[in-house]
Amino acid sequence: MVMIGGTKWAVIKAQEFTRDQLRRNLPHYSEDELWRAVILTRLGAKLNLELTNLNLGADSDESDVLMEKMESMDEIMKGINSWTDVINYVLALDKRNVRARSDGCQS
Repeated sequence: MVMIGGTKWAVIKAQEFTRDQLRRNLPHYSEDELWRAVILTRLGAKLNLELTNLNLGADSDESDVLMEKMESMDEIMKGINSWTDVINYVLALDKRNVRARSDGCQS
């Protein structure tokens, strides 16, 4: 599976774009609310990709993990104190997903 965005630089730029777009569309949101929305947007994109893969016959429990994370946003946000924390969370999420995919691949 390919990481959404592909490279670290692309992932960061995508999160910045999402944040800026949300800021324009939701000017009343605080920074914390924007950060939460960025993470939820990323989780939602990953969930959509996982559901598409499942529909194509790929075997994965990642959709359940992603749903659990979406339901645990209050807990996740306790560890988010800056934009850098948001980026680090998203990068770790992608890294974990790529590692899980690599570990499950058969050669």
